[in-house]
Amino acid sequence: MIVPLGPIAALVLILPVLMVYFLLNLDELIKLPAVYHHYKEHNWVKNLTKE
Repeated sequence: MIVPLGPIAALVLILPVLMVYFLLNLDELIKLPAVYHHYKEHNWVKNLTKE
């Protein structure tokens, strides 16, 4: 069973709203290195014009 972090932080741990917001967006910081690497590789760019 998976329990969301947001309700636990807000209702059980009684953390401030800003801390709950930070915890909910923490996954973005975890994904950042992989996304940055993908961006720098330019694999996401596709040339749609015919030469």
